[in-house]
Amino acid sequence: ELSKLDARITSRFASGMVADIQAPGSETRSAILREKRDQMRAEVPNEVVDYIAQKVETNIRELEGVFLQIITQAKAEGAPISKEFAAKVLGEKLLDKPTVGINDILKTICAYYSIKITDLKGKRRIKEFVVPRHVSMYMVKRFSDIPYVAIGDLLGGRDHTTVMHGEKRVEALILSDSKLKQDLVNIKRTLNISVEN
Repeated sequence: ELSKLDARITSRFASGMVADIQAPGSETRSAILREKRDQMRAEVPNEVVDYIAQKVETNIRELEGVFLQIITQAKAEGAPISKEFAAKVLGEKLLDKPTVGINDILKTICAYYSIKITDLKGKRRIKEFVVPRHVSMYMVKRFSDIPYVAIGDLLGGRDHTTVMHGEKRVEALILSDSKLKQDLVNIKRTLNISVEN
């Protein structure tokens, strides 16, 4: 699109630096928390740091806020900082998130819906392809640690907002669409994922 602009403006833009500003992955989030822990000289085990980094995916401010909350509450209660304690503060049961190969997820979904991987990654928006595509977005995000941008690239170069929409669409339909709900159960069983996850 730069070709439509004046040559002087194009050259100015072209001289800039391209920077990747996508949300940090779980490894980066862990590294940020470890640095924070070292600065505070807090005694927080690595497994707790990694657990918090996996659970808080919104933004760095909230990530650090949760981290400080867990440390503060542990001091107030005189409790050791463990994964179980962190889970309690986060207000959820400690459930290990199963990880599944992304290619296995995509192949299983294609086989289940009887479509090709090229259909999944393609641009055609017929229902036979859109539903499996949305299910793929939902499943990959739920059972892997890769960010929305990477999932979009994986599924034919789609924008990260498209992936987020697809994930939310499936989450909403699970409550009212019994067929889709059963589809997810069947796909999880094929991938040896507990239907409770």
